[in-house]
Order: sequence, then structure tokens, then C-alpha cells
Amino acid sequence: MDKKEKIILAASELFAKKGYKATTVREICSAARTNISMISYYFGSKEKLYREIISYFTKKTSDYIYLFIDKNTDIDAMSKHEKISVLLLLMDKLIEFFYKRIPSNCLKIIFYEQQNMGSAPNAPVYELLRKILASLLHKDKDDKEVVFGALNIIAPVATPRIMLSFSLKALKRKYFDDGDLATIRKHARNNLMRVLNDYGVYDD
Repeated sequence: MDKKEKIILAASELFAKKGYKATTVREICSAARTNISMISYYFGSKEKLYREIISYFTKKTSDYIYLFIDKNTDIDAMSKHEKISVLLLLMDKLIEFFYKRIPSNCLKIIFYEQQNMGSAPNAPVYELLRKILASLLHKDKDDKEVVFGALNIIAPVATPRIMLSFSLKALKRKYFDDGDLATIRKHARNNLMRVLNDYGVYDD
């Protein structure tokens, strides 16, 4: 892990715990075991560091997904079965990433920013989901049915992680185990097929 990444991880933990305004650059430097000049060198300011955290973890998500899905694939040239298979794979890998590969504090920042209309982060994986769904429905990816359909598909993947305290309290444990992930995966897959069926899309 290089110095820049150490700063990003240390800052993300502090921002998630204390909030952006309450977190000082000196605290970030102390947590990352670096000096203020490194913040200026890599990011320029605390605000730009905050934005870099969001970009960093958004890119981490897409980089991980694209290990399994070719981002250059011509979606429209795929068969209906192939498109549905890619959607199922996308759900599986998102669950794996959200629950095993990204710290809770980072998700907290990203979900917080989703409430900020002026600065909601780009989401390449969500755009891929919309593109595949649009192709299946023969609609534009900005069509309202596609937008809400994609949100409906991703909801059971993200909801238990977003409502972390509520979910774990109900389960009476401190973390999600493999059995929980299998259940989330099952519900996500069933929900995906239900959404597609509602739109008249059936796997061959």
C-alpha cells in the first residue's frame, strides 16, 4: 500500500466517524502517519481528498466487477440468455464486494453522498446494469422504466449493508457470515428474475 492509499483509508475512517467538518487535516496526517505536505502534494486540500475517497472506492468497485465482466462487450450483440447471465454474475460479484471487500466507513461516505444532489458520485457498475436492462427491454437507458427497474434490481444487494446496524441486530450477530451472504444472494437472484418477468422478459 502506497502513501496516497494510506491517506485515503485513514481519512475515510475519520470522515465516517466524525464527519467532514469535524475532521482536521492534522488528524488525518496523524492517522496516516504522514505530514501535511503529503496531503497538499497528493490532493491539494481536504475537500479534494474527500472527493478522491469517493472516486477511489467507486473505481475499486468497478475494477473488481470488470475482473469478471468484460466492459468492452457489445451488450446489444449478446443473446437474451447471455444478458441475464451477466446480470446474475453482476449481482453475485457486487454482493461479494460490498460485504467482503469494502470497509463500512467507505460505504457510509458513498451512501451519504447519494443524498447530496449536487455531488452524487458516478457509478459505472450501476450504468452497466442500466445498459443491460435497457437492451433487454429495448428501451433507452435513461427511460424511467429502466432507471427504476435497475434500482429495484440492486436494492436487495445493497439494503442489508446500508441498514447494517438494523440488519445485524435482527440477526443477533456482529457481522454477516457466509450463510447470510448465501441468503442475500438468493433473494437478489429471485428479485432480479421477478423484475425481468414483470417486464415480460423470460430466460430461455
